[in-house]
Amino acid sequence: MDHLNGLVLRIEEGVKSLQSELDRYRSELNVKNEELDALRKENSDLRKTNSELEEAYSKLRLAKAIGKSSGSDVEARRRMNELVREIDKCIAMLNG
Repeated sequence: MDHLNGLVLRIEEGVKSLQSELDRYRSELNVKNEELDALRKENSDLRKTNSELEEAYSKLRLAKAIGKSSGSDVEARRRMNELVREIDKCIAMLNG
């Protein structure tokens, strides 16, 4: 009987140890999930900022091309045509 009691005690200790380890892993997983959520939000914010900066840069390039002397008319027309093509592509994708 003592042998069985000892075996039961060791099994109980093993289960408690495993439960403690599981709790620790769950806690670590929660921390990692929170970090992942924060990184996903930061990534989204950075992508939005990047998109806004690209748009502002595009507008600046267009403004500079239009604002230059008559020699830059070719550049301004080229850029306008490029923008029209981009808009046409977007419309085509929407109609799709």
